Amino acid sequence: MQSLCLSNSEVLPCIDGKAAEFLDRETLCFALASYAYIAYNICMQYTIRKVSNTLDAVLRRWAREQGKSLNEVATEAMARGAGLTGRAVRQRDLHDIAGTWREDRAFERARAAHEAIDAELWR
Repeated sequence: MQSLCLSNSEVLPCIDGKAAEFLDRETLCFALASYAYIAYNICMQYTIRKVSNTLDAVLRRWAREQGKSLNEVATEAMARGAGLTGRAVRQRDLHDIAGTWREDRAFERARAAHEAIDAELWR
């Protein structure tokens, strides 16, 4: 059995593109379940929750601008984020400056001046 065909509102197994005789219900249910299992594993579907309004707006704008479906641009964005597109994604993690802070008295005095509360302004 290669596929399923619709014939007069009945689902029939197809062999070489031609509808075969109608099978018993149990066999048909097994065939449908097998096809659903295969389709599910070949074309895995995800439900992604808690998508921010900003991300949603950006993905929808990209889809509109590129003439693609929301699903297409979302999967492309995930592939880029996972590093699967072959294009280098420029990232900045600041590892080169982490832990390099040095005490600076002039900076501390300037910062302290900004934290001072002027009581006259708050009357």
